[in-house]
Amino acid sequence: MPEGASRMVDTFFMIVISAEEPGDYMQRVILRAGEQVHPLVGRIMAIHVAEESRHISFAHDS
Repeated sequence: MPEGASRMVDTFFMIVISAEEPGDYMQRVILRAGEQVHPLVGRIMAIHVAEESRHISFAHDS
């Protein structure tokens, strides 16, 4: 892979990881507060929070 492309991939993942934590935080706040959301949206958010926790844990260990 060309060096410029490698830097772009690294930058992309840094941006993705830095955006995951605020999004995950907001979803956890909504779920913990027990706000009224559509049951499907609530379930998707719960699954997403669990998956993001794994991603964030992996990122912090790296």
